[in-house]
Amino acid sequence: MHFECEWEGVEFSIVIEADTSYSPPQKLIKTSKKDRKAIESGEIKYCSLTITSTKEGKTLTHYNTGYMMDLSSEDCLDQLEDILAQHKVLDSILDQWDLLEEDGPGY
Repeated sequence: MHFECEWEGVEFSIVIEADTSYSPPQKLIKTSKKDRKAIESGEIKYCSLTITSTKEGKTLTHYNTGYMMDLSSEDCLDQLEDILAQHKVLDSILDQWDLLEEDGPGY
C-alpha cells in the first residue's frame, strides 16, 4: 500500500509492506492472545514502512519495521496514522532534516 502526504514543508511517500522476515525480539511475549491468534491466522501481519521524505529537492529514505497491521482492512489508513502518532515517526524524520540543515555542532 502506498500513501502520500505533506507536513511542515516535507513531502512524505509511505509504502507499507508485509514483512515476512521480521521476528520480534521476544517472540510474541508482550502480545495479547487475541493479537497472537490473528497473527497465527494471517489476519494481522508484521509490516515495514519505507518512507521517502523530500524537501527542497533533496530526498532521504527511512525504514521502520515490526508494526502489526491488518493490511486487508479498510482501516489501514487509520492504523497508519496511529502508528505514525504513537511512535512519532514523522517527528523523528523532521528531526533528521533539522540536523542536516545545521551548519555544525552547537558547541
